Amino acid sequence: MHVLKYLTNPKCEKKPKDSLTSEYRLLCSGSLYRDGGGDPGKSEVARILLDEPFLLLAASRPLEDYPLELALEVTVPHEVEQVGTNRVSISFHPDEEVARDFAALLCLLCRRLITVSGKLNERHSDYSHPLFGQRPCPMPFVTTMQRVYWRAHPLAVIYSQEGREYRDYNPQPKAVDPRRLTELLIGLPHMEHAESVVASRRLYAVALELIQERPDIAYQLLISSVETMANAALKQFQPDDAAKVEHKKAVYESAMSLGLGKEAAKKLAIEACRGEYWATKKFKKFLMDNVAESVWTEQDELFHQMSKDILPKGQDFEKTLGKIYNARSKATHVGEPFPISASYSGGPSINARAASVLFGTDGAFPPVVWFERIVHSALRGFWERSIATTTRR
Repeated sequence: MHVLKYLTNPKCEKKPKDSLTSEYRLLCSGSLYRDGGGDPGKSEVARILLDEPFLLLAASRPLEDYPLELALEVTVPHEVEQVGTNRVSISFHPDEEVARDFAALLCLLCRRLITVSGKLNERHSDYSHPLFGQRPCPMPFVTTMQRVYWRAHPLAVIYSQEGREYRDYNPQPKAVDPRRLTELLIGLPHMEHAESVVASRRLYAVALELIQERPDIAYQLLISSVETMANAALKQFQPDDAAKVEHKKAVYESAMSLGLGKEAAKKLAIEACRGEYWATKKFKKFLMDNVAESVWTEQDELFHQMSKDILPKGQDFEKTLGKIYNARSKATHVGEPFPISASYSGGPSINARAASVLFGTDGAFPPVVWFERIVHSALRGFWERSIATTTRR
């Protein structure tokens, strides 16, 4: 987890010897700008998304270009690691891993797909390049950088008796608060479950990457990102005795049929739960404890959502989560696909079969974009509350 080391020492001031400073280009599916008031298109300050101790700039001109190109500078120390059991050492600079994990963290913080396109240049601290001196050394593969981003949706025209309505399904420009982002990033290494936070954000970032093209895989990755966090945060979780007895109802009823008595049957059922992992209950509890109330009351700012009348309600949240977890289990262990209604990814078009289910069935399986919003709210909410708790200590 080199990104955690990086966040504790972004300027590499503790280990300056042999450090490496690299500039990476990132691609953001949507426009980001510094929240400073006024028109961001007329201000160079709006391009400074993060400043000291980080450096993240919007490089595209104009700022509304799609996808938005970001410039990220990272400075990392020289690392030496042992590989395997034969004590073979390997030395390297973990700048690429740091850049990719940093982009994954930004995916959650900004709720936009942000991917690493490639390294633009690098410079070493302890020696100068024979041609470029202390200036950055250009990298040879700039023209072959990866370009991974959400495809842009065409402008949709909705006709009705009231006339025409133009609807844009693409991500809207988003203001970011550099101070708040910096607080969350700097505080991350000091959190109790910092490594699990990074691991879950990696899964979340890949889910965003696939949400348009492979919504079924994105659904699985979103569930896995929650599990990764829930299993760390709720490691000691145990349900109450009544829930344990219900979970082992067959054991309880068998004991009763053998005449062991109510109390003995209850104790036997509870004992049968020893070693139970409670994966489903942890999954549900983490989401229910951390999802913000705004997901039920406010419009989604990223993906176009359908009418609230056909989306899950707050009072049915636990039941809906059970359906989602069961669908993931069937998809993983039996190869059964997710329900067709899960495939809607927020664009201007929808599969006819998915539409007939979503608009014609009460309690339809929720679309992947609805679940993404739930996961984002829970993961970010947990991160923010954990940072607040760490700060108060």
